[in-house]
Amino acid sequence: MSSHVSVLDVSGGADPSEIRIRSGELVGKVALVTGAGSGIGYAIAECFAREGAAVAIDYLEHGDDARALAEHLNGAGAKAVAIEADVTEAAAVEGLVARVLERFGRLDVLVNNAGIEKSQPLLDIDEASWDRTLAVDLKAPFLCIQSAARRMKDSGGGSIVNISSIHEDVPFPSYAPYAVAKGGLGEGCAPSRDRAARPDGHTRRSRPGRAVSCLRPVIVCHRVHLLCRWGNAPTR
Repeated sequence: MSSHVSVLDVSGGADPSEIRIRSGELVGKVALVTGAGSGIGYAIAECFAREGAAVAIDYLEHGDDARALAEHLNGAGAKAVAIEADVTEAAAVEGLVARVLERFGRLDVLVNNAGIEKSQPLLDIDEASWDRTLAVDLKAPFLCIQSAARRMKDSGGGSIVNISSIHEDVPFPSYAPYAVAKGGLGEGCAPSRDRAARPDGHTRRSRPGRAVSCLRPVIVCHRVHLLCRWGNAPTR
């Protein structure tokens, strides 16, 4: 992107008067970030806005914060919308993606960030807790990948980033459902890498970036800005 294009430089929870203008690389792109009402997702949404992308801020909890973020970004001249959706439900995911397309006309980037974890000894984990954790941390990314990639494929391609965890390789005691879900996310998305959002469905590993990449929070916490480099999302 041209370096002279002015976009937003934002910081967490800043009001519009505190947002600085700078150059960015994602002007004209549209990003959907799930679970963006707080934490890493909130920071990722700000990062995309800073680099010029229009941002759809998905939330189920922290609705006030998600709406406030969208209001701040819009008030400063960015393009943002907060959308409430339970991404563990296929119909809700389809509705979420449809609203993004209705609002912005396209979808270039999906960040599967929504996630939950609960510390419980293995013998104390109940079925409902197990099912909910896998639904949010594993089923939801699958549903979002399917829905987003179909639209991306029809429109020329796009990028998908899954937020994984160190638990994928180093399970912590009392986090069995979370470790299982993140392991499935990291390994289960492997067959779809390079292909899901490509128009021709072919693998092209020699080109910069991948259609589906997986990041761990230890990377995201220190290098969240890397997500904003279009076509160069770091891989596992």
